[in-house]
Amino acid sequence: MGLRAHIELARISGYIVRETYRIAPCYPRVADSEMSINEALRKLEDWHSRLPVELELQQSLEQPLLDPACCTLHMSYNQLIILTTRPILFAAIKKIVAQRMLNESNSPEVHVQERHTRTCTEAAQRNLQLARLLQSANGAWLQSGLHFLFNAAVILLLHRIHLAHGSLVETEPAIEGQCNADIGFAIGIFEQEAKTGTNYPQDCCRVLQDLKALTDRYTAVQQRPDLQQWSKFPASVSDAAPSFQRRPSQGSENIHSVYESLMIWASTDGYLQDALHM
Repeated sequence: MGLRAHIELARISGYIVRETYRIAPCYPRVADSEMSINEALRKLEDWHSRLPVELELQQSLEQPLLDPACCTLHMSYNQLIILTTRPILFAAIKKIVAQRMLNESNSPEVHVQERHTRTCTEAAQRNLQLARLLQSANGAWLQSGLHFLFNAAVILLLHRIHLAHGSLVETEPAIEGQCNADIGFAIGIFEQEAKTGTNYPQDCCRVLQDLKALTDRYTAVQQRPDLQQWSKFPASVSDAAPSFQRRPSQGSENIHSVYESLMIWASTDGYLQDALHM
């Protein structure tokens, strides 16, 4: 049953790569991208609804999971949801950042795809829950598990920008606190795994730490109304990659540093796209 479920999920993965990301698509190029996304999500939901009872997870997710393989199967399912919807989330985040820098009001376009962005973040949150269970039940991480954990953590880090902007309804402190706790848990896992000397967890750890530093700085600025006058800074910045490791200075220099880093980030997919495809 588990092998059959993995094979069916792999077929859906092939559809997502071909049609959602347009890699050798079987259907005409003129096909609507949102239609492909909705079809991929429908296939995933159908797969999940047809799982045998033996492969289902307990609803509460409170008791330790006895079968790590089953846990990884469901993490793979959530990862495919993230893979399907994250381009929409990434586009929405870039619009939010750009509008905030230019002191523009919310654009209706940011909210049009809110259902898909919510689906993406919820899948990431589920994978963090499963990662905690996997850690407590097994303690050993395979490459696939680290891959799922890394991608979920990146999505939650981007979700912090949503929360800081106040574009979502669920802006209660408890939700933000859980998000931060999940991110801290993921970074802690990679810090531990990085000690083994392999490149993958080391690279993942570095990327998560850098991205967290950037979102920390963005969140800090959003909490300071007196420092939110983004428009007084020039729109042209260097094309060099942002240096997330440097420590922010004080006052206007600090805000200019955040503005510069975010403006570069918003204008190019390079850094995050490389991270998301690790």
